[in-house]
Amino acid sequence: MEPMLSILHCYLPDKRTLLNTEIYIPGRYWDKKLCRISKELPAAFGNAKTLNEKLGYLKHNVEEIIYQAKKRNIDDPINFLNETFHPNFDIASFKV
Repeated sequence: MEPMLSILHCYLPDKRTLLNTEIYIPGRYWDKKLCRISKELPAAFGNAKTLNEKLGYLKHNVEEIIYQAKKRNIDDPINFLNETFHPNFDIASFKV
């Protein structure tokens, strides 16, 4: 199995978490400089453009969940994020 891409969210230096994206690609196709999947990704692993769009959507969801935690005065936003986030999460149904 190929390595999974994760989203690292740092709320504070001592409050961070890794979130599962359920996107698996060989590490050599991750462009560290640009922080995205390389367009050289073989089709067997998916379409790089589509996967990068999904990563962008997931990162947006993470930020929206943290925003909602603050808006709701939740004491531990990272715990709330860990309990709420998953790759198929529908952020539209979540907003208050």
